Amino acid sequence: MLIPNYLPITNDQYEQLTSTDEDTAVDLAMDWMEEETTGPGTDIDKTADDLATALTTPEAKQAVTGHTLLCEDPALYVASPQQTAVLAQALADSTVDEDAQPDLDTLTDFYTTAVTNNHATAILYN
Repeated sequence: MLIPNYLPITNDQYEQLTSTDEDTAVDLAMDWMEEETTGPGTDIDKTADDLATALTTPEAKQAVTGHTLLCEDPALYVASPQQTAVLAQALADSTVDEDAQPDLDTLTDFYTTAVTNNHATAILYN
């Protein structure tokens, strides 16, 4: 099972990822994830699919599963700072059952922090 790893990225990093080839984009995202260059990322372990299923809006689901696909193997998704703000709001407006609430809270905090810092976001599955 692949686990989505969520990481905040700067506008410059977003531009780097979206303007390079797939292999380089994945390598850059891996490095940034390991180094936590723009702050800590997060993952919601093996429950991402359950959370995505529990959410009702497309934007909230994209916050969990990914917005814009850059690479299929391994899967790498990105969202611009503006898209990240939309995803953060969709999560903040969402409700789920109590089993999924901790994961929703984790992702809401992650996206809210990214928006506060004017960051884009990336999701790297591994």
